[in-house]
Amino acid sequence: MSFLKRRNTKGLSPGARKLKVYDYKKGEPVSSVLAADDYDFATATYPKDDFRHSFVENYMRNIENTRGCHIMNCKFEHPQESSSFINFYIYMWDGKEEEFVKDSRSDFAAAFYSTLQIAELPGVTDETNIQIILKNIRYVIKGHCLSCAGKELKDCIRDDFPEVAEINYWSDLYIFIWSQNFNDVISNKKYLENLKKYCYEVSIKYDGYGVVTYSDFHIRIDDYRTYSSYGGQNYFTSHVMSDCLLY
Repeated sequence: MSFLKRRNTKGLSPGARKLKVYDYKKGEPVSSVLAADDYDFATATYPKDDFRHSFVENYMRNIENTRGCHIMNCKFEHPQESSSFINFYIYMWDGKEEEFVKDSRSDFAAAFYSTLQIAELPGVTDETNIQIILKNIRYVIKGHCLSCAGKELKDCIRDDFPEVAEINYWSDLYIFIWSQNFNDVISNKKYLENLKKYCYEVSIKYDGYGVVTYSDFHIRIDDYRTYSSYGGQNYFTSHVMSDCLLY
């Protein structure tokens, strides 16, 4: 993990040189390394009267003009009050799930400092370290949808699919079938298709961006006995979580 450091003398706001202005305010969403938990932070935009609003708008326009990339949002984060650096998250519609910009010659880094010349940032000095992090907003939205769907399905799925013993979310929706029904379920493609459609319909209720498509939607099916034998959540730190049926 590396930091980009760039001397800047023009992009300073007089009298506002402390990074404390980037601290989280009470009630604000916080960032997360987990896609599902990063959703509120990623999609919350700065109001027009926020000092970060102008910078983000100009930065997004800068990148779209120079690279042709479509950005959904950008967010600042001062991880700790004592931190000497700022995280700058760029939520893109395309790209890798997460990538740190390590090259100070990168277009993303160059655009940050050129944007400072037209949209000042308080507290940014020639000693400020800026860590630029690229994220794919599609992963975040999908994670949010599946996580919310998993919580809702826990309460309703057994009404239509009584063979389901438990449901959980871990990057995918995991559906655990009662052992006495497991073999019949995994050999019944019509049942599996209906189960998948049911889960999909619940998932897209939480998708306001049209990201989750049926062609890319999958569920994972496993025997509840296997899940319970690993002690529930320990299942998701074992190899068996990737050995189960992907449908």
